[in-house]
Amino acid sequence: MKLIRKEAVRGALEIHSGVHIQSGRVAMDPLDSWLPITREELEALIARQLQDCSPGHRAIFESLRVPLRAMPLHRLRTIESVWVVAQLPEGLLYYEDVEEGFEVGTPGEDGVLPDRGCSQLTLTQVLHRMLI
Repeated sequence: MKLIRKEAVRGALEIHSGVHIQSGRVAMDPLDSWLPITREELEALIARQLQDCSPGHRAIFESLRVPLRAMPLHRLRTIESVWVVAQLPEGLLYYEDVEEGFEVGTPGEDGVLPDRGCSQLTLTQVLHRMLI
């Protein structure tokens, strides 16, 4: 199977080995497609994952939480968007829907978050690591 690379061309449709890439959406076939998480879906995910946190972690998260906002992220020489959910002492806590997990990062001089790899952390894991 060929390695798939998205080019930084907006709206362009590329076809590589049967995989279609258009505007950040990947589809292996019509039955298997990826769509970005919506604000409502992320709010529901956060609510579910907070249920697994201790009362102390929930209180700390609520004190650091910010209104959801989109933030640019470097990925494979392109810029994509992630959702920032909290401002932590270590940086911004954001949800990365391609990897389906939370990550912490600080925007670079260009105002864009660096690619942090393939973390798939839950809120419980992030809060446990950073807090106590």
